[in-house]
Amino acid sequence: MKQFTRHFLYVLLLAAIPFAGFSQKAYVTTKYQGTINKLTVTFNLADGYAPGNQIKLYNKASRTTARFLPENDAIDESRPTKFYHYSPSGKKFSDYFLVDSLKENSETIPAKIIARYYSKARPVKFILTKK
Repeated sequence: MKQFTRHFLYVLLLAAIPFAGFSQKAYVTTKYQGTINKLTVTFNLADGYAPGNQIKLYNKASRTTARFLPENDAIDESRPTKFYHYSPSGKKFSDYFLVDSLKENSETIPAKIIARYYSKARPVKFILTKK
């Protein structure tokens, strides 16, 4: 009987391991979208969790997507939030985004967000609208 109980506990433990990695996110994500020239910009605003914010730049012609992540883990409400071009390989890029008026926690989610994209050319100012 002891051996059966021990085997049962092992099986139960092995069955529970895959579920240990699942967790519920503790923030609300709101999607925004805009365009720069012929590029589509998607912004995910993670209200209450600054590292969850993310910008994706999609080029329809080349079918490529670039991801931009926030500079800091916290938002400084007194200045625009900077988003750097992220590369899993560690490659450095010179383009970045500045997003105005982000808050750590918002009572009301804004309908529009003003942002600027800095590349080799002059900065391009554009508006992201809530989807």
